Amino acid sequence: SELRLLRTLGDGRYSFNFGTKSSLSQKLFLSCFVDFWHSSSEQGTTNGNTIRFEQILHAPGSPGRLFLLDEKELTMRLEDIETLSNGHLIWSETSGMQQIAKTAKFSLSELNATLENDK
Repeated sequence: SELRLLRTLGDGRYSFNFGTKSSLSQKLFLSCFVDFWHSSSEQGTTNGNTIRFEQILHAPGSPGRLFLLDEKELTMRLEDIETLSNGHLIWSETSGMQQIAKTAKFSLSELNATLENDK
């Protein structure tokens, strides 16, 4: 309810709220994204070093589906990921492909520690 993912329609029914999620912090988004990517890598659904925008938006368990984000909002959140992750992850748009890539600095334990310290 704090993230306002559902809204009441007034007649005892509920609907999904696909609007802007101003109550969703960037740190919570990043934490969920990192968890999703890590579990996807373990399951073999990503190659480990990059993840495509479409997967982040549409895959089961992805932040896009979990938080009901549209393409515009997800893009805005991912464009800031290098700053949010302290350089561990970067947003890339090359040859028409949008994706997040791990940098040479990437360390899952360091990134998780950064996220824990910022809570």
